[in-house]
Amino acid sequence: MNDTQSGALPSVGRIVMYTNLGSVNDAGEMIYPPTQQAMLVTAVDEEGVHGNVYYKGGGYFPMESVPYSETYERGHWSWPTRVP
Repeated sequence: MNDTQSGALPSVGRIVMYTNLGSVNDAGEMIYPPTQQAMLVTAVDEEGVHGNVYYKGGGYFPMESVPYSETYERGHWSWPTRVP
């Protein structure tokens, strides 16, 4: 697994950011752009990072084997932006 940032993987219970896929219409045009949601990490193994993605409306969606990206990339987890 190559999901490292300075050798760091999230541990179970950490919150990372997940960038959803957004939504397209029948013509393939993006109607809802990808956005970032909080993802609570539930497992980390050789397949990747697993967790529950929480949406602003209160629902959540389980995700498995989510790859890492240094930037907010569709379908990937990232570390949250640090706020001073």
